[in-house]
Amino acid sequence: CLMDVCSGVGPIRWAETVLLGAVCGFVGSLLDSLLGATVQATYYDENKKLVHCSHEEGLKHISGRNMLTNVQVNVVSVAATTYLGGFVFGPMIF
Repeated sequence: CLMDVCSGVGPIRWAETVLLGAVCGFVGSLLDSLLGATVQATYYDENKKLVHCSHEEGLKHISGRNMLTNVQVNVVSVAATTYLGGFVFGPMIF
């Protein structure tokens, strides 16, 4: 393609691209789970048999510290995975 020649970008290396996506997906999922289990509080409503992310009267604390919300855990996880993928895993794979 003329655009590839002009920009200096070579052909896409499919195997490396898929590998980077798989590694980032795995690490991101693992990081999100670890953060969610440790710094995001989870509560249980014994009457309704439901798990809640926010504390309300009568709910039993079952895991995590009340440091981050679910949205904040997701943002930290995405930011860390993006950094690791671009500056650590990407150069190792490519």
